[in-house]
Amino acid sequence: MKRIDVHSPCARCDQQMVFLCRMIVGMFFIFTVVRTLLHSDHCLGRFREQHEEGLLGPFRLIVFLLTVHGALYVFWATSALLVVQSSVYSRQCGPWNPELYSLCLRFSLLSCLVGNLCVFLVFWRGKLLRAAGAIESGRVKPRARRAAPGAIEKIAAVSYDPSLFGDEDGRRYAAECPICLCAWELEDDIRVPKCGHAYHKECLGKWLQTDRTCALCRQDVTVLGDDLEAARRPWPCVSAARPNSE
Repeated sequence: MKRIDVHSPCARCDQQMVFLCRMIVGMFFIFTVVRTLLHSDHCLGRFREQHEEGLLGPFRLIVFLLTVHGALYVFWATSALLVVQSSVYSRQCGPWNPELYSLCLRFSLLSCLVGNLCVFLVFWRGKLLRAAGAIESGRVKPRARRAAPGAIEKIAAVSYDPSLFGDEDGRRYAAECPICLCAWELEDDIRVPKCGHAYHKECLGKWLQTDRTCALCRQDVTVLGDDLEAARRPWPCVSAARPNSE
């Protein structure tokens, strides 16, 4: 850049190229400093927290966005402009200062690549924050917590048996479905996961669309037991295990 000939016919174009290069470096420095202060609680960190919680007013929101993203967008736009000017001016003024235009072209391509990467990371971070806020507020369930389609069909089915269902001692399952709180009937399709809590198939199927854990014990109901028939075997009678008091 120090080899610019001020008396050449392309001196003005050379100075414009140098000015754009210096602006790119300056904007990237400002962007780096702002992003660093954004994670400091004593500087922009508190405004970042208010922005994520939606507590900034319209005017303060605009000022915050311009402060945080303004330098990045200027850096990205200037890099793209430098790519165009380097390609156009190199045809006319390249022979006068070939080293300058070769260096500016390589520098502009690198800075444009860095600018695109930074813009992508900023938008990706914003998307993750919005998704996290939706999950925290309860509007969206994470896909990892949902059961796979057809998981209800792999859970053991148990026919209604008065000796197994009830609130009395020795009964293996509760007298009602924990989700709909309706008592069991003979024609009900009852499903029992590995944890041992019985549900209506329809109730458990709807539950698995949002959460794969048991509504009572929070165990993963999609994990199959070693023996599915164990859920169908009667629970040992408690009174039979007690010794005769006489």
